[in-house]
Amino acid sequence: MKKSELAKYLKDRVHSKQLHIAMPLLGWSFASDNADHIEEAFSRIYEDTAMVVRQFTNIQSEEPFANNPEKFLPMKRMAGFYVFAEDIDVIMLSKQDIVHSYSTCAETGEPIDPPLDLAFTDAKEFLRLIE
Repeated sequence: MKKSELAKYLKDRVHSKQLHIAMPLLGWSFASDNADHIEEAFSRIYEDTAMVVRQFTNIQSEEPFANNPEKFLPMKRMAGFYVFAEDIDVIMLSKQDIVHSYSTCAETGEPIDPPLDLAFTDAKEFLRLIE
């Protein structure tokens, strides 16, 4: 799937599938409030970058709210992608890739426990699940 196709696919589903799209290295994020800008923003990606897409579910996780430990955060399904500046096929990360990235300390390289409110998913499977 090309970058432009992925942008349209996500834009068309951001509201109905409760998606949050983040490109942390560019400082960009998209959700329901600014979904109309996704395609235009993707066309302006100026360097190859990682992208994380989360889908908020109605399933309760085991991760308590910081300000109310009696209630728990909703589960988020998460997938990772690598998007190129050129409009070529994006790399869809495997479940193992995204688990590894969230289970490794960026500073030390040591293993860490990932948050309890994330369910990691293979990117291809994620796209199928939000059809």
